[in-house]
Amino acid sequence: MKNIQAPLRGMRTCVAVDCAREPTGERCVVLRAARGRGGVVCRRMTGEEAAETLRSRTLPVVAALLAHESFTCWLQSPFGSLRKACRVVPALLDLQLPFPVEECESHVLDFRRGPHGVEILVAAARHADLQRARERLAALGADPVVLDQEAIALWTQSVREWPCPEELADAPRVLTVLGENRVTVVVGKASRYGNAYSLTEADPVGMMRRLRVEWQADSVQQVLWLFAGPGAREEARVTRLHRALSEQWPGPLHIHHEPEALLARALATRALTAGPLRCNFRSGAFAHPLLMARRRRQSAVSAGISALAALVLLTVNGVVHVWIGRAEDRLNQAVTTLRDNLLGYRLAAKGQHAVEAVRRKAQKDKSDLEPFVRALGASLLGRVDRIVETAEQSQLTLASVRIGNDQVVVEGTASRWDACEALAGSLRSMGYATRLERRDTQPDGQIPFILRGGGARE
Repeated sequence: MKNIQAPLRGMRTCVAVDCAREPTGERCVVLRAARGRGGVVCRRMTGEEAAETLRSRTLPVVAALLAHESFTCWLQSPFGSLRKACRVVPALLDLQLPFPVEECESHVLDFRRGPHGVEILVAAARHADLQRARERLAALGADPVVLDQEAIALWTQSVREWPCPEELADAPRVLTVLGENRVTVVVGKASRYGNAYSLTEADPVGMMRRLRVEWQADSVQQVLWLFAGPGAREEARVTRLHRALSEQWPGPLHIHHEPEALLARALATRALTAGPLRCNFRSGAFAHPLLMARRRRQSAVSAGISALAALVLLTVNGVVHVWIGRAEDRLNQAVTTLRDNLLGYRLAAKGQHAVEAVRRKAQKDKSDLEPFVRALGASLLGRVDRIVETAEQSQLTLASVRIGNDQVVVEGTASRWDACEALAGSLRSMGYATRLERRDTQPDGQIPFILRGGGARE
């Protein structure tokens, strides 16, 4: 189950009201709740303190639509996509209701994927029942900011206070809330909510009939039975009901701590903390002015933050633009200075035309300076001396030597086939790329050769 934000997100205190009409009169449980590091701490208020707190309206009030004033149901969607399934919730709900879906307020609380699509948990209430609940609470001086759903609230708080033991992790869980003239039965498995029923009395036969319908597809061996509500204080009543139900489905019994205040604790906890299955029927046209004002403030703050972010972005963009522009100016100035220094005069041309002008000027300067470079370069006589000395050591007879900075051609005869290798190595050490050509041996035993070299490094 996905956690949903708290309806009173950002607030730390509230007043939770559980009010119901009983044959003996109006029964109310009023708790003052505060959220701290350890969770939500509740303190029960009675008498004049509770009445004064509700009349003052200094703290937000949370209450619930009772199970007979609202309902929950699982809708089966044929779509495997959650987004598509949520879009058809109104149409699916309209098929389940005996009245138009436009006459009720509904909320999607949970979903689960099944073999035939997505199942969606919906809580809904008719507008008329919603208005009557507000009038009932207004008679106590309460104008609730949050109107939760009773069965869902009871279920989440029961799971929170009494998690399933490991040995009953797969067993059904039944929470029975006993009032004087009304019983609310909430059914599920582990922490997964299933369904809820509102009965006029704690009739074991009626409960078993409902549970058989609920579990008809399952083989139930054991059930975790939990009890709450003011009637859970009557030990004999709880024992009698548990004994009758256990004959069909055996299982352990647990009574919640301060059972008459379980719903009020649930309302406070759900309103102040995030968690699964959060619900507030006071939304849309029924939204409380406090939440509407908070929503407007949040929208204004969000708009202000967006405007500030846009301003910062524009400022940064402007600064970066100026910085890039200045960097481009400096680069252009450096290129212009280099271009003019290479040319020796200022040139109006830019871009590719300027590059071509510099290239032509460089080629012309190179051609003009080539005689001076040759004149001032290293003498070729030293190379000729090395060639003659190497030829004598290799017993070569030289016929001619033609040498320049870029090429050399040596012709002559050798007494041995490999006698020219030493001369070829000497030319390579001077930077020439050599190529040796030999001819057929002459009658006197001499071997004519031509040794060519090119591409010398100066």
